[in-house]
Amino acid sequence: MSVDPKETLRPEDQAWPMIPEVTRERMHFYRVRHRVYTGLLIFVVVAGVPVIGVPLLRHRLGDRVQILRLAIVGGYSRMVTAKVGENNGAFPAEYDHAVPHRNYPQLPAYMNSILSPPDVSQAIPPRSIKKPKAVAEARAAVETTEKQTEQPTEQQPQAAQQAEVPAQDAEPVYRQGRIEQEIYDVLLKSDANVANLAQDKNPSFRFKSWDVAKREEDLYWVRIIFTQMPAKTDLECIWQVQLMSKQVMPLNFNARSLPRS
Repeated sequence: MSVDPKETLRPEDQAWPMIPEVTRERMHFYRVRHRVYTGLLIFVVVAGVPVIGVPLLRHRLGDRVQILRLAIVGGYSRMVTAKVGENNGAFPAEYDHAVPHRNYPQLPAYMNSILSPPDVSQAIPPRSIKKPKAVAEARAAVETTEKQTEQPTEQQPQAAQQAEVPAQDAEPVYRQGRIEQEIYDVLLKSDANVANLAQDKNPSFRFKSWDVAKREEDLYWVRIIFTQMPAKTDLECIWQVQLMSKQVMPLNFNARSLPRS
């Protein structure tokens, strides 16, 4: 049984021979162009999305485009160099001209006083600093001594006694005794870290000595000297102790920077 080839063709294929030649060429052209545009669109999507999404690829692409543009168009100007003292010729006459004198407008005298900055030293009063009572008394004694020097010499011994500096400004005198031992115990009880260092519980420090100096009424300075190991250097630490209130405060940097054990 024979089969007619026309019966196996699709309807559109059966109608193809009836389409004019010009129309078939145009349909083929548009079909090819559609495939090319579809391929370009797929390439742009596949290659463009990673470039836009990844900053490293985006920056590299921008640098490549910039280099290519400069290579084709040209964007660098030729560098001009000149050496000092190379040109020994005369200065060109066309560039030799006098600088014109310009008269700038002047402000009236009353405007200068308005626009001038104010005297800060007069506008802002000096900040008063509270000085210790001992320093104020010492300065008052010195001023009294200066006034007494202008009077007869019979009053000079009395002025010299008034000019003596209070004992708390003098060099502290450290010693040991019953009261000093009580003050030293107050320091050890209030700071366990100092007590451990005094008992040589820290291998980096060795206890050397202690003493106490009286500064004011119920105010003492406790000095403890440690030996730092292995350098074997002395470390002087000073605390301020109030005997009645049992308040302890480190005074120097060494006392504040002791390691906590």
